[in-house]
Amino acid sequence: MSSQPIPHGTTLIVRGGRAMLPGGNWHEPEVLDIAVAGDIIAGVAASFAAAAGAPIEEFDARGHLVLPGFVNAHYHSHDVLAKGTLEEVPLETWRLYALPPQYPPRSVEEVRARTLLGALECLRSGMTTIQDMLTLYPFDDRHLDAVMRAYDEIGIRVVFSLQYADRKGLETIPYWKDIPCCRPRPNPSAKSTCSGISRPPASKRRRGRACIGRSVRRPRSAAPPR
Repeated sequence: MSSQPIPHGTTLIVRGGRAMLPGGNWHEPEVLDIAVAGDIIAGVAASFAAAAGAPIEEFDARGHLVLPGFVNAHYHSHDVLAKGTLEEVPLETWRLYALPPQYPPRSVEEVRARTLLGALECLRSGMTTIQDMLTLYPFDDRHLDAVMRAYDEIGIRVVFSLQYADRKGLETIPYWKDIPCCRPRPNPSAKSTCSGISRPPASKRRRGRACIGRSVRRPRSAAPPR
């Protein structure tokens, strides 16, 4: 079998792995070489020619399965350090303790560390893209900057959005207000956390490998528009 020429700009060749291709046989994947140019797949062939002294890194994938990067489409980096802190409890009980408004104050260093740790865990599990729906409470610009710098540093692709709501978590639990002792007291001075939120301008919707958006915490946590 003749070897194919290496695509221009190739920086890495993954050789001899069984590649899972969209139109291929997933029960018996083909043994293929994959050429990568920077962060783009430049070509796939049964065999690429030898690098012949070119500064191209080669990875021997024989005996391995080569998969596209997985996407974690529902991820909250604020939960990373909360793992194992609660027993198994019903969802409604968990929400009384495990959401960011119940957290003690967090330092910039801790916010950065949890972002890096969660992203590293995803990368080691084969995820190369995450959708991080993050709650920062109370909001602090320094915390947001720490998160974005951490994602820049570790290099994972992220669709990032801050979560907003104008209803407290308790208000989304069915029948909770029917319990007399749990009825919330009116607070005329309370302001909606959704007020003044607009979509970021196009120039700020991307930052390195990050795509910036916005999200609502859950369907019932936002009041209907008036």
